[in-house]
Formats: sequence, C-alpha cells, structure tokens
Amino acid sequence: IWNFLGQIWLVVLAFFTIPFVVHSLNVNLYGIYTFIGVIIGYFSFLELGLGFASLQYISEYLVHKDEDKIRKAFWSCLLAYIFLGLVGTGLIYFSAYILVKNFLKIPSELKAISVFSLKLGSVGFLTSRLIGAMSIVVRALGRFDMFNRIEITINTLQIIIMVIILKLGFSLK
Repeated sequence: IWNFLGQIWLVVLAFFTIPFVVHSLNVNLYGIYTFIGVIIGYFSFLELGLGFASLQYISEYLVHKDEDKIRKAFWSCLLAYIFLGLVGTGLIYFSAYILVKNFLKIPSELKAISVFSLKLGSVGFLTSRLIGAMSIVVRALGRFDMFNRIEITINTLQIIIMVIILKLGFSLK
C-alpha cells in the first residue's frame, strides 16, 4: 500500500509543482533540467545487475543468520557502487560538453549553463548510487514499507527543495 500511496502522492505533487517549475525556469531551461534527469537515468545501466545480486545474497545470508557474509556482501556491494558511481560521474562530467553540443538544440547562450548543469548533475548520479546501495539492506530485510517511505521522503524533499530554490529567485542561469 505504501508503494501505491507513494506513487499517487508524487504524481499529485508533480501535478501542482511542475507548472511552477516550468514557469520559473522557462521552457528552454526546463528542457535542460529534464535532459539532465534523462542522462543521469540512462547512466544507471552501470549498475550491471549488482543491486539484484547483492539483494539476493544478503537476503539468503539473513535467512541463515550469517552475519559475516552479510557484512562482506554489503561492503562489497557498497564499494562496487562507489566505484561504478565514480565511473558514471566521470563519464557524465567529462562528456557534458559533447552531450550538450550534439544532442541539445538550444540557443547558444544556454550551452554553457547546460554544460555546467550537467556536470553538477553528475554528482547526483553518484549520490543516487550510494542511496541505492544502502537501500539494498532495507529491501533484503523485507521492509518494503520502510524502503517506500524513504523513497517517498527523498523524492518529496527533492521537489520541495527545488521549489524553494526557485521561489528564492535562483535558477539554472
């Protein structure tokens, strides 16, 4: 039920905040913001199934109460996520200019801010990998209610912080 209610909440929240965000940024800057989200999401393929494998092993070790193997699986997963997060962050950061130049058809005066925003957004990729690694333990414990509450809270805070930042007069420019 938490998953369903959380998704409904986020849709309702987006329904009321997206018009404000588009108006505050303007259509071009909102497009840049959306493009950054798509690029970061696209690079999530770097997980390479590690999350599901870690979830499976940690769940299995929990059943057998093998704390040593749980610890080893978790730390191996976390270190791999950090490594893959850094690789993804580097790829996004260092390809920002090429991505903007070749894939965004925007006015030339917005290209520099687009590159800067994408580079800044690359840090968000690393953050999302770390949060993903931490969530594996919660899911392995079968606490999907807690997992969904955490996801709902993080997504809600992201939206609220973005609205506050825009309301204070800050923008991508």
